[in-house]
Amino acid sequence: MLLSGPDLTNSLIGILIRFRRDSCPITADIEQMFYQFNVDEQHRDFLRFLWFEDNNPEKGLVEYRMTVHVFGNSPSPAVATYGLRKTVTGCEQDIIDFVQNDFYVDDGVTSTSNADRTVSLMDRTKRTLMEKGKLRLHKIASSNRQVLMAFDVGELCEELKAVDLSDPTNQLPMHSCLGLPWCLERDAFMINPKLGEAQFTRRELLSTLNSIYDPIGFLSPATISGKILLRRISPDGKTWDEPLPESFLPDWQLSVTSPAQWRYISTEFNPADVATRSNSVGLLENVRRWLQPPHDAFHIDVEAASNQSYPLICRNDDIEIRASVLKTETKSATPLSTRFKKFSSWTSLVRAFSLLRHVGKSFHSSSDTCKGWHNCSQHRRGENLKTTETFILITVQQEAYTEEVNSLSCGRPISTSSALHPLCPYLDSDGLLRVGGRLSKAEQTLGVDAVHPVILPKRHHVATLLARYFHEKVKHQGRHFTEGALRTGGFWIVGAKRLVSSLIHDCCVCKRLRGVAMQQKMANLPTERIVPCAPFSHVGVDVFGPWEVVTRRTRGGAANSKRWAIVEEMSTSCFINAFFRFTSIRGPVTELWSDRGTNFVGATTELDLVARFVEDQTVQNHLAAHKIVWKFNPPYASHMGGAWERMVGVVRRILDSMLLDTRRKPLTHEVLCTLMAEVCAIVNNRPILPISHDPDSAYLLTPATLLTHKTNNSKVPCASYSLKDTYKSHWKHVQGLSDVFWRHWRLDYLQALQGRRKWETEQSCLKEGDLVILRDKQLHRNDWPFGLVTRVFPSADDGLIRSAEVRVIKDGKASHYIRPITMLVLLESK
Repeated sequence: MLLSGPDLTNSLIGILIRFRRDSCPITADIEQMFYQFNVDEQHRDFLRFLWFEDNNPEKGLVEYRMTVHVFGNSPSPAVATYGLRKTVTGCEQDIIDFVQNDFYVDDGVTSTSNADRTVSLMDRTKRTLMEKGKLRLHKIASSNRQVLMAFDVGELCEELKAVDLSDPTNQLPMHSCLGLPWCLERDAFMINPKLGEAQFTRRELLSTLNSIYDPIGFLSPATISGKILLRRISPDGKTWDEPLPESFLPDWQLSVTSPAQWRYISTEFNPADVATRSNSVGLLENVRRWLQPPHDAFHIDVEAASNQSYPLICRNDDIEIRASVLKTETKSATPLSTRFKKFSSWTSLVRAFSLLRHVGKSFHSSSDTCKGWHNCSQHRRGENLKTTETFILITVQQEAYTEEVNSLSCGRPISTSSALHPLCPYLDSDGLLRVGGRLSKAEQTLGVDAVHPVILPKRHHVATLLARYFHEKVKHQGRHFTEGALRTGGFWIVGAKRLVSSLIHDCCVCKRLRGVAMQQKMANLPTERIVPCAPFSHVGVDVFGPWEVVTRRTRGGAANSKRWAIVEEMSTSCFINAFFRFTSIRGPVTELWSDRGTNFVGATTELDLVARFVEDQTVQNHLAAHKIVWKFNPPYASHMGGAWERMVGVVRRILDSMLLDTRRKPLTHEVLCTLMAEVCAIVNNRPILPISHDPDSAYLLTPATLLTHKTNNSKVPCASYSLKDTYKSHWKHVQGLSDVFWRHWRLDYLQALQGRRKWETEQSCLKEGDLVILRDKQLHRNDWPFGLVTRVFPSADDGLIRSAEVRVIKDGKASHYIRPITMLVLLESK
């Protein structure tokens, strides 16, 4: 049983009264209103019906489903009315009032004070309903000729299409307004009762009274006598067609309520006397108090009211009245294939249903070994498994391709609009839907399963199980291998390409074999790189080497960006000495950046510096008050220190070129120091912007310009002072170089850093509980360890995850590692 839903239909009496309120009325109708609202796919099964195939009564009955709401369906009025009102949400207020208050289902009935307002309201409502809901207003009617001439003839009602509205001598016809005959020429409702000429019987009396449709009650004084008579003769026992005796003609004594409940109004002013006393239709025009009662009749004299008092009812003694609600719940039958979703592999599904079918048959078997509920191995025999596979495939096909299977079962071709039509499907002897194709003559060579594979839908769980089964069978190879195995195995999955691609994308084994490391959108540049400050306030540190020297049997070399220092070994003490030499020449350092080298981590303790682990928020808050901060990048995250890591590569190439000339001579400490000084000069004199070919822009922006306030360019810098003062005052010359440097740095260099050359899009972030594998360049991919993400470290700038803490189990012991996401391959997301 379908529920009708909430009653959203407006009151008919209220609509008619508002319709007669103003002088310029208009009506319209929505074309096929119910058909404009579709039925949800899951609800169409409730609207099934039988009809002749191809609308031919000579053919058999076929089951159809309604796709739209139809007249006579109980939920249709509520659905259509709700959709109609939803269409005008957010529109102008007069349109909302018209649609919500003056529509009786699909009939719009309203009136305004003049013709212009009426035309404007109807025209704007038409456009709104068509644009937002594809609802067409037509059959427009009005008693005002100016309103009618504002619309096309095709939009008017049928009675008005043949009338020449420009000729005032042509009278406007009658039109039905919500069941009432409406005379457009006189703008009046006309009621024509059907008076029969048969005998005076109960049937004839009831037929005459019911033929008068008067929902507002304009004719109540004229029809009350007939209703009274009908009530008097009802308990008499007469049949419907027996003539009525003359004894029923006297007036009927009214006795409805107690006189004490009525306030006295004299007959002169009481309109109720007209409605409750029989009057002829001709006398209604003379009884003015019926349609226009005197104004004084509604002024109540409070002093004349009865002083009778009534006791109040005690709340505790008041009988509680509860509304009873009847709730019905309907459920559709659960398809058998929903139980297939409980299985994660094709093999387990086939074996489970094979056992279930075997046990079911054993209840009717006469065998002594297999009887009732039992567990044996007979269900794993080849013929039983084959039969079960056929049963599962037929179940899936009957649910997914019901129309195609029914058509082929009856010997009819499938519809040309079917997705299976290009495959020329047919039903085999087992009832399986197979591909017809063009290779029928190759059955002996390739086999029936390969030539005529079984058709399956891609969105079914069984299709996913089969794709996973053959994907594992080909040892997790690519899509082409898996699709080929499916076809060879005798299965044609519609849309298999997308299904297999999605399966491989989610396969953990494939991710372990071929999954790429995670990436994230390139972070914004840190403040240290874009805000002017003193040179060497923020320093990036790294080491590289070693080189053999003659003076001492030690080897080693270290460098920092734009300033290079030599250390004799990879130890904390050597690095501390190099750091002291650096700060003695370049001044104090505010911030140090480096990787997690053992000599760097040890130096933080020896120097009593603050080691700030960028991924630990608690430590960040603790170190805010210190003057020197040492920040460590996550291990294996050289790209996070790219600003100085690139310089390391540059220095390596320069040293390789220099050492090529001295390779035949022993490398002494003095030579190495000299080479490092030259390297420092070369690196700091490199342009940080592309070289321009414009002769007016010959100034090269290099770090050495700011560090030394010297330039080899003979071009005099621009300044706010004269050229003569520049040559006289050396400090002004130096200041001019500094101004030029910072202007180029601000206008050219910073703008060159604006774009992202890679990692441009934001990727999904890693979460706690995700399963990953850790990349290790020293191990084969199959030996990379599994890990579980225990912590993630959002970037302070944009909140994206670029590093995480991973727990790895090795030899039964848990170890925690901090790694950038570029060293992690996501296997399974939480």
